Amino acid sequence: MKNLLSLKPYLLRYKKNLWAGLLFIILTNLFAVIAPNYIGRAIDIMNRHFELADVLLDTGLYFLYALLSGFFLFLVRQNIIVASRHIEYDLKNDYYQHLQKLPRRFYHTISTGDLISRGTNDLNAIREFLGPGIMYSLNTFFRLLFALIAMVAISPKQPPH
Repeated sequence: MKNLLSLKPYLLRYKKNLWAGLLFIILTNLFAVIAPNYIGRAIDIMNRHFELADVLLDTGLYFLYALLSGFFLFLVRQNIIVASRHIEYDLKNDYYQHLQKLPRRFYHTISTGDLISRGTNDLNAIREFLGPGIMYSLNTFFRLLFALIAMVAISPKQPPH
């Protein structure tokens, strides 16, 4: 965990993108959880005498919420994933700068393949952790939270009589 603290300066450089990504994750999941209510309403309307316009309205609202959820998911990726790629780029540049400062004798003790591997595979793994890792973790957390709230709102437990 202590090693992850060394990434803090890199994360702070892109904090606007990361905060925007968090906001868009919340909006994505909010719209994704609200949308099915409209399909449920449309089905409930069809169980009685109904006007087609009422069913189409609820279906249209479902479609609108699904589009909004997809749009905000796109913005999540544009902010968090792109920020992780910028962080990877910064890390690779800093790694290269560090390699330039090392004495010649260092290169006689460490294999070139090991240095190249660290500069590609290891930094790519960091990007995967910072981008998709953070994004999917937060997305799962908020989807679960909003789904639980929606379930309780639909069918709260009644106290025993």
